[in-house]
Amino acid sequence: MNEILTETSGSILRVTVNRPTKKNAMTSAMYNALADVFVNAGNDEAIHVVIWDAAGDSFSAGNDVEDFLKNPPGPGESPQARLGNALINLDKPVIAAVQGAAIGGGTTLLTHCDFVYAGENAKFQLPFVNLGLVPEFGSSFSLPARFGYVRAAELFMLGQPFNAELAAAIGLVTRVVPDAEVAEGLRVIEDMEIEDTADLTVLPGAQALLSSLPADRWAIVTSATHRLTAARLAAAGLPVPERLISGDMVERGKPDPEPYRRGAELLGLSPRECIVLEDAPSGVGAGLAAGSRVVGVMTTHSAEDLRRATWIAQSLEQVQARVSGDGLEIQIFTAR
Repeated sequence: MNEILTETSGSILRVTVNRPTKKNAMTSAMYNALADVFVNAGNDEAIHVVIWDAAGDSFSAGNDVEDFLKNPPGPGESPQARLGNALINLDKPVIAAVQGAAIGGGTTLLTHCDFVYAGENAKFQLPFVNLGLVPEFGSSFSLPARFGYVRAAELFMLGQPFNAELAAAIGLVTRVVPDAEVAEGLRVIEDMEIEDTADLTVLPGAQALLSSLPADRWAIVTSATHRLTAARLAAAGLPVPERLISGDMVERGKPDPEPYRRGAELLGLSPRECIVLEDAPSGVGAGLAAGSRVVGVMTTHSAEDLRRATWIAQSLEQVQARVSGDGLEIQIFTAR
């Protein structure tokens, strides 16, 4: 299972920590993967904003202690330091959506975010004194600088949990929202994305491919919200499908197969009768897990990244469809 998921929607990069069975406790590999994501986001001119959230009922339980003991810090830059430096050097807004527990690093990492929206039942804790550890990510400097020595000393030296209301009062959290509406705290960013169409481009071959498909034979499955997807399609002049599965319509997003299974259901087909077009590794995994064959399209990822796909095409121009009897005939000019 991919423990760090990414999904790009326009100029917004969504990063999801995906280890819910372990309360999203962080391993060395996860720290390194997150660092790579943030470094790449900083170098990608098409990315303007990063949204950081987590799967399941917790934001992060902090370090995975078992992994930490197996991979203790050694010479050179540690995985935690790599992530901290990547966040410090990232010159684009980072928005965190926090639900449930944010413990240790799950709290201190938030000091490097520009906006933090927390559910009303979110719980924070700095338990370093209880573990005999030094606070990480520069928090022993940044937290006193943010809300004063007295309050920071209480949180660090006592190591007691505190709630979202206090987190907002001391300036750790931007806003507290109902648990069911944590994502709504990000709506202002979505509004900006809908209005910002200057960088909107239509992928080569998209218009021709979608126009060639009968309306009842295709659907869009996306991690973006229904509202953003509809607005983007309209702004791009692309046809809006009769069947659309968006990220806010499913409980488990990609790489879980649920979105593609729902899409097949709307089409009245089994997933095995569907062909999925995907440009992200998590989407390729979701389509395969649903039981569909998958065309990996090299618009944002390399052939190596998409290697699990059934076929790989360099662009949508290499995918053509035509009605053939009662079905569709799909022709793919593969890159491998």
